[in-house]
Amino acid sequence: MPYRLTDSQEKIILLVETALNQKPTPQLKFFWRKLRIAALPKCPPRKKNQGVVEAALTQTRWQRLAALAADSHVAASALLKQEIELERELTASQGASENLTSDEASQQLCSIVADAPISIQGEVFRILASQHPDWLEPGAWD
Repeated sequence: MPYRLTDSQEKIILLVETALNQKPTPQLKFFWRKLRIAALPKCPPRKKNQGVVEAALTQTRWQRLAALAADSHVAASALLKQEIELERELTASQGASENLTSDEASQQLCSIVADAPISIQGEVFRILASQHPDWLEPGAWD
């Protein structure tokens, strides 16, 4: 069942399309910037069990959205770099707490390679074949 717009919704769409087709004057740019900032969600509060790095990551993501809403692309790119660093720190801290046995690590690696696209599997095979050419000989796996 296709959805239909109400008359008021169609009028709003028509008004927005008309506004988007206007020549971008400084006043119109200011209006759209204010509209984007008004539509920006509130900064999420820190959750109860959230760590310091996770809270900083959430805050940085929100600040990057706010910078983009205000057309501050330089600030947004700097915040994106901070976000990537925090994401790496969070991933490293979570990975350090896991103590895997060699069998568990082997199973994880095999499942990652098995789930990878065929091009990645081929690249892994080429790397292993170049490092161990005797594996390609008949009878090497018997």
